[in-house]
Amino acid sequence: MSLFQLRDITPSVAHLLMNETKKLTAFSERFIPGHQDFSHSPYTNTSLSIEVDLSEPTIEFRYRQEKDEILNRHVTHSYIYAELSEQQLIELMKFFTTPKPESKGETSTFTLQPTRVLCRYRRNNKDSTEVNPGHLLFEAHFDRIIIETFGGENQVIPYCEVEQGSTPQDRNNLKSVQRFATRLIELLEEGENSARDESGTSSFELTDSELSTRCISKFERGEYADAASTSLKVLEERVRANGDEDLADLYGKDLMMQAFSSDDGSLAFGENANEEQGVMFLYAGAMQALRNPLSHRTPDPEGSKHLDSFSEDDARSILYFVDFLISRV
Repeated sequence: MSLFQLRDITPSVAHLLMNETKKLTAFSERFIPGHQDFSHSPYTNTSLSIEVDLSEPTIEFRYRQEKDEILNRHVTHSYIYAELSEQQLIELMKFFTTPKPESKGETSTFTLQPTRVLCRYRRNNKDSTEVNPGHLLFEAHFDRIIIETFGGENQVIPYCEVEQGSTPQDRNNLKSVQRFATRLIELLEEGENSARDESGTSSFELTDSELSTRCISKFERGEYADAASTSLKVLEERVRANGDEDLADLYGKDLMMQAFSSDDGSLAFGENANEEQGVMFLYAGAMQALRNPLSHRTPDPEGSKHLDSFSEDDARSILYFVDFLISRV
């Protein structure tokens, strides 16, 4: 099993503009530093997630370690939150991408002094302890990166799942985090999270190809209300096409209420009835609050009705919102 399971390895600038958090998730069932016989205790289960939000920017590390030491089982949870500048985030990502020690005894380090940093850790279900270190130290060894929190619970980013005997480490897991870091560096250095083309129109992408084809050209021509209205029509058509035949003659709110009904909706989803109802109202609300006014009247900058004052940013937000809704259908 791969230790690093990368999500959104090449995140689109569109989603970064919407302040969407990009996640890198690491998980290992049996990473056991210093042990080479995995047929019996002791063993250590380690899971780690790294979340980077480029809109702030912020970085979060969430770490869980379960250690079976013959007679006792120790479970540790720790959390690190840091607010930092774009340049600091670039420097940290460059640390992740630089070559790491190939043998025991060698180390390389990187010190991060964020604008704000907060660490919490909890051991064996006891009350959590909060630590506010002035800085974080990232120390790379031949098999892992240790995050020193100076009083908190140190976190570990292992490069691979296990190493047995003299078997060389499989560093493909390390390569995953390096690819993630490289992509973030590119986005930050190119300034793509706030890019503008020469005409002053925002450069962005949408996940759904049909939505892109039918809406982006309108947006780039400055037809913002039409682009948003068209995106909602695409959503309506997609729901009708992907649902049961009984949706064929339904439109707008009625279509969404039937398609996502928690009773018998063919497209309903959620972990329980409350979530399913929330999803239904989310899609129905998009029809009532956005599609209807955009379809039935022309925005008037001098007017005071809902969506009369309709800007480029309004259109962009609706396009991203609809792109998200379509991705779940």
